Amino acid sequence: MEFYANNGADRPDWWLAERTQRRNYDASGRYVETVAARYMDDPPKDNVSPACWYSGLASLDVHYSSGPANYMFYLLAHGGTSKPRSATNPLYGNCPLAPVTVPGIGNQRGSKIWYDALALLGPGATYADARLAATTSAKELYDIAEIDAVGAAFSAISVVIGDSNGDGTFSTADLNVLVDWVLGRVAMPPRGTNEFVKTDVNGDGALNNTDINLFVDRLLERISRFPIEP
Repeated sequence: MEFYANNGADRPDWWLAERTQRRNYDASGRYVETVAARYMDDPPKDNVSPACWYSGLASLDVHYSSGPANYMFYLLAHGGTSKPRSATNPLYGNCPLAPVTVPGIGNQRGSKIWYDALALLGPGATYADARLAATTSAKELYDIAEIDAVGAAFSAISVVIGDSNGDGTFSTADLNVLVDWVLGRVAMPPRGTNEFVKTDVNGDGALNNTDINLFVDRLLERISRFPIEP
């Protein structure tokens, strides 16, 4: 809304609810913007919201667990490079090990994609569901550049299709986790969870040998996308 209004009295930025913060008003009541309630361009600036997805995200208050989604949209619209993973700040603790560069597609196209994607999601939707919905929306509305931008934006917040072990990447480690699940060596994640959705790469509602074969094909670069990726 700020970018649409382009009001000089409240310059467009990626901060949320700045005018609710008492620290932005001096003793005379004059408004000077210094802090915000949330930061879409860098969620951990509020000292609570994580920048990237991790397995404990669902346990957070929704105002904080939306941090990765806010950051995803900022990167999708504005463009930029993912935050580096930090060993000392847990709010950046599961960000990608290797930087992910996202080519911004602008507020208008980004908004249309995300608006349509949200309409495809229901109660209990995961971040993996959101990635698939946004990719579907981008495919219906635009072209390959926008589809790739959506993929990069979600990868920048560690939502990667095929990422079975939740480290924000797709590698042979994920194949090993999937094999352990299918062979019953380790308990399989419940259907509908983020881990399940990311791993069920053919979208048949089960984790089985078909997914294992697709993991191998992707690792050997026989395919460039999984079947569930539009």
